[in-house]
Amino acid sequence: MDNALNHEAAQAYEEQLARERDRLRTLLEVNNAVVSCLSSKQLFQVISASLRRTFGLDYASLLIHDPEIGALRLQMLDFPDGSGAIRNMP
Repeated sequence: MDNALNHEAAQAYEEQLARERDRLRTLLEVNNAVVSCLSSKQLFQVISASLRRTFGLDYASLLIHDPEIGALRLQMLDFPDGSGAIRNMP
């Protein structure tokens, strides 16, 4: 009985460590992108690809507050597998 409980605890800990490793790898990828990407569009694409891969996201978007209209404005959108549900804004 103790072996089964120890095995389950060890498995849970191993999964936790794997998630933490993946998060740290993503943080390193984002850091590397910040220092190596020359354009904001390229930076956003690299970061969003890393976040999609790590967290299983379908898309990523960047919204920036526009004080003139008092709302968020869509600045960039990365939806590589899009089927038309989200389209590029002019």
